[in-house]
Amino acid sequence: ATPQHARWVEAMGGKAVSLPTGEAFEALAQRVVDGTVTSVSDLLSFNLGEVITHITLLDMGTFHSLANHSVKNTVWQGLSVADREALMKASIVANVRTTSRWVQMVEEGKAVAREGGLTILAPSDALISRTDNFKEQDLVDAAASAQDRFGIANAREKIVRFEALVKKWEGLVAESGGNEDAMVALYESEILSQIDLARYGM
Repeated sequence: ATPQHARWVEAMGGKAVSLPTGEAFEALAQRVVDGTVTSVSDLLSFNLGEVITHITLLDMGTFHSLANHSVKNTVWQGLSVADREALMKASIVANVRTTSRWVQMVEEGKAVAREGGLTILAPSDALISRTDNFKEQDLVDAAASAQDRFGIANAREKIVRFEALVKKWEGLVAESGGNEDAMVALYESEILSQIDLARYGM
């Protein structure tokens, strides 16, 4: 689904084929591909349980590149500051609920797999180790690529800062216990409170 996942497949000795997740069912059914790197929740979303026999529950890390809500510039600029704030707060609640539902769907997907007789495998220590090594090397490669291909200065420093932010948020989320109100309050205090909505997006 992403270039990162494709690079992981190649690093594990496979041949990566990038395609939209919605096309995975047909590709698996016709044996165009042997497997897919995706969330267990896609057993529900795309009925993948009908075309696979095994699942390996490998932690590939979290995904930080999703924008659930976007607003056209002219629409945003036509809103009052109060309306912008209301929209941002509604988006925060929706994001928290979307993530919560995603976690639920992973567990529901595992239940569907068990009920459907699919074999659920734990990753071997060797696979976990190779994946961890890949993650570390991929960050080095990503920094080099960012500088060489896109002219991004200090790419490695930006990655280090991003890793620190992820660690910070992992701690904040753990402290919240996953409670919706606590998570919404975190978004508002850590992000929304630091945005000047009179100037943001203008």
